[in-house]
Amino acid sequence: MASDRREEGQAGSPISVDLLVLCYHAVSPTWESFLAVEPERLRGQVRRLLHRGYRPMTLSDALAEPDGRRFVVTFDDGYTSILERGLPVLRDLGVPATVFVPTDLIDEAGLFSSLPAEQMPREREDLRCMSWPQVRDLLDAGWEVGSHTCTHPHLPELDDEDLSAELRRSREICEERLERPCETIAYPFGSYDGRVVEASAAAGYRLAVTLESRMFEPIVGRGPLTLPREGIFRETGRLKFVAPEMWRAVEPRGHRGPSGRRAGVPEIPTPASGPGGGDPCGAARSGRAGAHPPRGGRHMHWGS
Repeated sequence: MASDRREEGQAGSPISVDLLVLCYHAVSPTWESFLAVEPERLRGQVRRLLHRGYRPMTLSDALAEPDGRRFVVTFDDGYTSILERGLPVLRDLGVPATVFVPTDLIDEAGLFSSLPAEQMPREREDLRCMSWPQVRDLLDAGWEVGSHTCTHPHLPELDDEDLSAELRRSREICEERLERPCETIAYPFGSYDGRVVEASAAAGYRLAVTLESRMFEPIVGRGPLTLPREGIFRETGRLKFVAPEMWRAVEPRGHRGPSGRRAGVPEIPTPASGPGGGDPCGAARSGRAGAHPPRGGRHMHWGS
């Protein structure tokens, strides 16, 4: 049950804040994967939140701020398009972000290439991850950098030794390369359990983020190592950025499925039901559409 997972994951004092955390991956006008949002779509989504009175912050700054509506833009996986296309859009809007990097890929500036054939870009360079000098460019722009582990595994499936190594080593590498503390982590696939939360705390992380569907819901009573994010994908439409109280007024009439959702709006798994824990991306592993690629073994694989 979801409540059981959350009770297991209460490392640290529970947090209650009016905070919206968005999760993006790549930024591309041409790569038609669900992972890649178009630059102008990113601009419009963030601008809408600014117009609604949300203040943009990095993850650590947002949790240090006691009052007010805040939002955090985060990016996973460390694609170069985050720097080349995401940074210019957000800089124009005066919005910082937090990026979570898989350190083995950043060490090699490799290709995050473990994707199904239908999700592969026409240009393989769209899969390229940043190098450490490029990651430092984001720091210089006022962004925060956190860990996304070393090799992007499903953490709950690792034994204790491998779990500790993934968490500790990635944090150490980030601190060595960037010469500043690394206290935040995004769980790959949003997948976690009580053991992962405890290991993250032992590895020295202060904040950790998951993946869930809870747009505009305040974070209430969540542990600092199970903070929810909303996954934003290429097909994410305007309605996702409209406050719940306005949905009835703006949503078009049309067929609704058994869940009560409008036709064409994917149902994102919850931590209780999602095949990847709280991961809307993990659904592909059970054959559901609009999700992260299936696993090809314990870890993600890449080319260079």
